[in-house]
Amino acid sequence: MVLLSLCIWAKYPLIIEKFINMAMVTEEVEDNAMETAETWSPPDGSFSKQILLPAGVCCGPEDGSVCVVNLELVNSDELRDVPLDSGCVGYPLGDSVSVHVGEGDTEMSQILDRCILSMKPGEISEFTFDIPVSGTVSFNSNEIEQRHVLFRMELKSIVDQKMLCQLTDFEKFKNAQRHKEKGTLLYKTGTVASAFRRFSKSLHYLHLMSPEIPDEIYPNYKQLKCHCYLNLAACQLQFGGFNHAVINCTKALELDSRSVKAFYRRAQGYIEMGELQEAAADLVQASGIEPQNCAVQQLLHSVQVQFQVQNRALSAGLSKMFKA
Repeated sequence: MVLLSLCIWAKYPLIIEKFINMAMVTEEVEDNAMETAETWSPPDGSFSKQILLPAGVCCGPEDGSVCVVNLELVNSDELRDVPLDSGCVGYPLGDSVSVHVGEGDTEMSQILDRCILSMKPGEISEFTFDIPVSGTVSFNSNEIEQRHVLFRMELKSIVDQKMLCQLTDFEKFKNAQRHKEKGTLLYKTGTVASAFRRFSKSLHYLHLMSPEIPDEIYPNYKQLKCHCYLNLAACQLQFGGFNHAVINCTKALELDSRSVKAFYRRAQGYIEMGELQEAAADLVQASGIEPQNCAVQQLLHSVQVQFQVQNRALSAGLSKMFKA
């Protein structure tokens, strides 16, 4: 057999060498493909994922799924000075931990939710992302010292999962109510970013409902949708997203044309954008609906004072022009 192989090599050296090179290239491509499959990051780069044990072809969890996971902070020794308790992480660490995906209200749990959504049952992966030393994730914190955190997670099973398309309109409405109520509590405690996320989720469930809203829930549906737009606007006013706040207040007014909060918050957005006439018009409308509303009257007075200052400045500028 060896002699036969040597004879073939002697007779067709170039052909044999070509096949060997092709095999080597194929092996290299397969290795690269395996490496690509095992290492992954989302487009925004919020975390890096390294698959340690891939899972078979099956459906992964969705937002709202209840999963059982093993969750371990691998580099805990390097982070002894960082307060990474379950209150900060958002989920408890340990074996066979129950995680309700999408129900964590810390910034770190929101990243871990995305990590879980990228997994399949039976998979073991490690996830790396950065946190500031305060222990909460910040995507815009170049001035804060960052630390790498490394979590190892095994998605053991999905114990409760219902796809969005399987939810009835009543179930979607109940989920929307729940997210709105939790968002309100978060906003009152000053956790505005997490509150904004809850209000967005509430509105998402409302948008998923069928166009023919059942009569028995339509009034509450309309009111809840209006409140979501108003609450999103309140968050956006704090974030500096004044244009978006104006847009959401306008959507709220399409649902309730006599909403004083919508007129008031839209006026706040207009003022920050320097559009005083629009702000004054909204506040006059709000004042007509609730003449005794002190907040509306105070803001309207403030806008009138700003108008007077602008007019005096304009008059002084025109006087200088004519004197010249």
